[in-house]
Amino acid sequence: MLVSPSLYDAPADQITYDMVRDFVLAAEQANLLTESLTLELKRERSGRNVVEAVQALSNADGGLVLVGVSEELTGDARLVGVSKREPDALVTQMRSLMPTALPEVIPVKVPNTDRLVVILRVDADAVPHPVVVNGEVRYRIPGQNAVADRQRIIDLVARDSAPYQNPQFEVDNRSQPNDPTRYPLWSEEEPREIATIRLQGGLTLPYRVLEQPWLGSAARKAALDTLIHSPIPTEVWGLAPQQEASPLGWRVNEATSTWFKMSAPAGGRVFTAGEVPVTAAAYLSLAGRELSLLLGLRYYDQSGKVVPIGLSDLYHAVLAELLTITGVCMAVAESMAAAEPSELHMFRGWIQPAKDYRVTSVLNINDYARDSTEHPPSGYFPRARSRGRTVDDLDGLTRDWITMLVLDLGLRDFEGALAEIALPDWGSGV
Repeated sequence: MLVSPSLYDAPADQITYDMVRDFVLAAEQANLLTESLTLELKRERSGRNVVEAVQALSNADGGLVLVGVSEELTGDARLVGVSKREPDALVTQMRSLMPTALPEVIPVKVPNTDRLVVILRVDADAVPHPVVVNGEVRYRIPGQNAVADRQRIIDLVARDSAPYQNPQFEVDNRSQPNDPTRYPLWSEEEPREIATIRLQGGLTLPYRVLEQPWLGSAARKAALDTLIHSPIPTEVWGLAPQQEASPLGWRVNEATSTWFKMSAPAGGRVFTAGEVPVTAAAYLSLAGRELSLLLGLRYYDQSGKVVPIGLSDLYHAVLAELLTITGVCMAVAESMAAAEPSELHMFRGWIQPAKDYRVTSVLNINDYARDSTEHPPSGYFPRARSRGRTVDDLDGLTRDWITMLVLDLGLRDFEGALAEIALPDWGSGV
């Protein structure tokens, strides 16, 4: 379930030649270079060929144009590079021919040469439509660029004036829970429940998902397969289950064309190494281009006794949920052939003690000095965007969130303990 950085969304300052090389070779091996909707290779600039490639992606789902990468050669020989002056020349030409649709330009040095591979990253949602070059409108179809007909141009204009959707289908926004803090992930409350940690995140998918705006059997299988191999719920509150882990009985409980609910374990609870009973549930929904997963971990008392969540346990729970949400959404998007280019949503989350409890009674805060007398009924992780989809990115968000939460509770002198919590083995391998 490990989510690697992608050329489609990795921060520009983190993109290396090895990333470009691996991306190109993987696309070649998967036969994506001839039929791709989001990737075009150009050995060099010739006339308006690069500008028209950027234009076509801008009028579709966006994507990448790699300049200095051959369409005809294979393997490492593809990465021929261009001169160091080419990025400036490309920007000058694009600014002249389509000034309102400039892509992100990322030059990457070819090792042991004075040449560059130039990545042009096209965000189709950031430009006015249609993008016109020399009086024509081009858009991307599998493996090539085509001149738009009248209806396509009308659709492109409508895309900017209102939330675009396939006129064949009516998007049901009710597929998103109105209040994620109250949405019934579980069918009923249980008397031994202590608290629930809920996190929500997702992806904005490319426009082509609107051609088939539903979650089919492949999407359900992708979600369940990813959940079964995720760290939820076996790897939290004690770091490992009491016995050798076996695939958990994650299952779909309810489903429609645009959402489904899942739970695990199918018949009971997981007991962690700390003997804390835990269950999990999830709600996946598709509303237009918005794919979202609401994931909840619920824990219970231990033989009638409340076992407060320590700082380390909270860190592992939040990180596990962030990794799982990201992995499930990416797997589902891939099953729909709509994983790239996609944009990661802002995450948000909540710690919700059961009735008769406060957040200060379910979190173990006794080891730290506290400058507050307040005992809030719940805890909130504010909306925040992870820098990327990697484990390191999500680890950083986890630590930032926990820092904000405990500061809001009035705690101090906890920073050293938080910094000493190591990234778990399962975190680097999911």
